[in-house]
Amino acid sequence: MRSPRLALALALVALAPATAQEPAPARPAEPWVKDPRKLTDDSRAGEAYFSPDGKRILFQAIRPEHPHYQIYVMDADGANRRLVSTGKGKTTCAFFDPRDPTRFIYASTHLDPRTHAPDPPERGARYRWDYDDAFDIFLASLETGEVLARLTDAPGYDAECAFSPDGARIVFTSTRGGGDPDIWHMNADGSDQRPLVQAKGQDGGPFFAPDGRTVLYRASREREDVMHAYLLRPGEAAQVQLTRAPRVNWAPYFHPGGRHVVYAANVGGHRTFQLFLVLADGSGREVQLTHDPGFDGLPTFSPDGKRLLWTSTRHGGAPQVYVADFVMPPDDAFRVPDPTAAPPAERPGGERRPAQGEGGERGARPTQGGGERGAHG
Repeated sequence: MRSPRLALALALVALAPATAQEPAPARPAEPWVKDPRKLTDDSRAGEAYFSPDGKRILFQAIRPEHPHYQIYVMDADGANRRLVSTGKGKTTCAFFDPRDPTRFIYASTHLDPRTHAPDPPERGARYRWDYDDAFDIFLASLETGEVLARLTDAPGYDAECAFSPDGARIVFTSTRGGGDPDIWHMNADGSDQRPLVQAKGQDGGPFFAPDGRTVLYRASREREDVMHAYLLRPGEAAQVQLTRAPRVNWAPYFHPGGRHVVYAANVGGHRTFQLFLVLADGSGREVQLTHDPGFDGLPTFSPDGKRLLWTSTRHGGAPQVYVADFVMPPDDAFRVPDPTAAPPAERPGGERRPAQGEGGERGARPTQGGGERGAHG
C-alpha cells in the first residue's frame, strides 16, 4: 500500500523546515489533474484510500492529542472526520474490506506499551519511520474502532496491508525472519501466511491488480537510491518491471481500469516528488501528472477512476490529503524516459538523503526517500 503503504506526512518532506519564504516558481499546467482540493488540515496527514463505494476515505494523520500517526475516516468531501484506530502506539496503511466496508485492516503497534510514548526530540525531528517489530495487522470495525481480530503475530514488522478485490486474500510487507522487507500474502482471516517475494533488497507497498491476478509492489535491488515498480503473478517466478528511470519510483497503485499504474518519483532531489502514470504492460511508457515544486506522493484512485487521491505539500505547509478530478491522458502523451539518466542529485545546501527506514508509509516507507501509504508505497 499501497508505504506501502507509511501507512506518512511525511518524512522526506519534513526532514527540515524551509529556509526562506521565496516566491513559488510558476507551476506548469496539470491537464490530467483537475481542480485539486485539500481535504485535511491536520498536523500532518496522508496515505488515503477510498471505500469500495467511493463515499468514504481512510487516511492517517498526526493530531495534537496523539504523538504518532493514527487512522481516521472521513466522507469523500472531507467532512465528518473521526478516529477509528485505538489512539495508542503507531499505525499505518489502512484499507477497506471489499466484502464489508464497515470493516478495515491496518497495521498498529498498540499492543506494545513501549511504542505509546512520543519519540525522543532528536529522533522525532527527523520523522524517521522504523520497521518496528511491534507492528502487526489487525481487522477492526469502522463504526466503533473496535479491534475484531489480530491477523499477524510473527516476530518482526508486519504492515503495508491491502485486500484482494474479492476480499479473500491480503498482501503485506514483512521482515519476519530478520532479513530485508519482503512481500507476503495470507487469507483474509490471517491463515495460510506465505511469502510471495523474497529477494535481496527492499520490497514493499504491495497491492493486488484490479483483476486480482497479479500483485503490484515496489522494490530496490542493486542501489538504495533507485527503486522500481514491479508486477508479479502469485505462483510464478517472472516479474514485470514497469518503471524505467533510475530514481526512487515509489508507492505504485493501479487505476481501476487495470491498464495504468500511478506512482510517485523524485525528480528534483529527495524533497521533490511528482506523480506519474505508467502503462502496466511493461513498455515503460509514462506521463507526468503533477508539477508542484514540493511533494506529491502516495497516489490512489477512486473505484470509478474519476478521482485521484494523494498526499501533497502544494499548499506550502505540512503534508495533507488532496483530491482532484482525474483525466486519462491520451495514448500519444506517454513516453519512455531515458533509462541511462543519472538519479536526481541532492539539492545544494547540504540536503541529505534519508537514512534507511526513513519515510512515511505505504511504502511511505520508501527506505530511500519518500513521504509517507506507507502505507504501502
